Amino acid sequence: MAEAKPAVDKKVLHKALNKRGKTKKDKYGVMSYAIWIGAVIALIVGGVVILIINPEKKPHQMAVNDDLLIAQINSVSTLFKAGASAFFENWSIGDVKKRAGIGLTNRVNPHQCNVNTKMKMPAEFDAREKWPACFKHPVYDAGNCTSTWAIMGASTVSNRFCIQDPNTYSALRLSPQTSLSCDTLNRGCDGGDLDTMWFHYEKEGLVTEKCFPYTADPDVGCEEKCNDEQPLKIVAHCLVHSEDGIKREVLQNGPVVAPVTLNDDLLVYKQGIYKPLATAKRLVTDRRYPVIHAVKIIGWGEKNRQPYWLVENAWGEDWGEGGYAKIAIERDTKDKDDHTKSVVLSYCFAPTPSNKVMEEQSTAGRGGDEAKYEADLDLAADDLLAEDEEEEDEEEADEGAEGDDDEEHAEEDVALDE
Repeated sequence: MAEAKPAVDKKVLHKALNKRGKTKKDKYGVMSYAIWIGAVIALIVGGVVILIINPEKKPHQMAVNDDLLIAQINSVSTLFKAGASAFFENWSIGDVKKRAGIGLTNRVNPHQCNVNTKMKMPAEFDAREKWPACFKHPVYDAGNCTSTWAIMGASTVSNRFCIQDPNTYSALRLSPQTSLSCDTLNRGCDGGDLDTMWFHYEKEGLVTEKCFPYTADPDVGCEEKCNDEQPLKIVAHCLVHSEDGIKREVLQNGPVVAPVTLNDDLLVYKQGIYKPLATAKRLVTDRRYPVIHAVKIIGWGEKNRQPYWLVENAWGEDWGEGGYAKIAIERDTKDKDDHTKSVVLSYCFAPTPSNKVMEEQSTAGRGGDEAKYEADLDLAADDLLAEDEEEEDEEEADEGAEGDDDEEHAEEDVALDE
């Protein structure tokens, strides 16, 4: 006969099961908590490592060829496309700002260009098509040098010599290195002023690239140019205002030098009509002045009711449309804080090559008083040099005063210690 099993106390069994379940729950709870804590610690450590390896960049540290910026532009822009260029490889926005240095002294007053107001103006114009023999050379690559003031000046003068006498000057390419190394009124690779650079062209002239190749090297001295070439000079330069005036000057005489302001999205322009986006950031100096750049206006056009300037740049052929760009002409710029305000400023400079026909036109534009013009030119150059010397003396005096103050404070400290 089988032995009977003792009766199970249900209360005791239920209590034992609850105890076991609680123990497992506490055990699993502790393990889950430990895993959660471990995951949080891992995320924090990983974030710190990422910040150390690739720290968050400030605006001036952002790469010019930033992939996110280019993607953003291409997703919203209807007028132009963006893309990386070889010129700005490994450049940051801060590097571009460091190359600021082009400006105006406002200490000289060039005469206004005499434009032909009776010419019929075409809707589109490209100087390369009207004077193809004068635009054979590739665009410049300025390199790590604030030299577009010199590049555009020399290039414009070269074009205008050829336009006036293509049989003699079709292969002419004057060297911007002449200005960078020999122009004592300006600052070489640290920049130059668009209203004073012409004095050197008028007084000393420019030699060719063969005689003095462009190097973008601030240490190249004027003595390194060749000695067996006669420099070419200009007889005058003039200032032209307004969209209509600029167009008429370009149509009649050839390209002009124009100052432009820089935005971050212009740096990655690839094709189309450039017009700053609402998100564009204007580049400014430490003193909050716009960074000025120089280009050469060679024509104009219009597409889908958007007028534009056709400009030549100096950021190599990989930038823009083979080194060229179409930049929107903005005719309503009342709001100074509007990002769509004109990038190309409303005034340009035009040089007059030194040849018989152009000398006569230039002299007529100055009222025929050649002697007075030469005297004014000498006085202007002397005044600029004198003002520069005064500024240097003031800076030295300020530095000396600061040094005297430091010595006085040091003597007072010694006296107090005693």
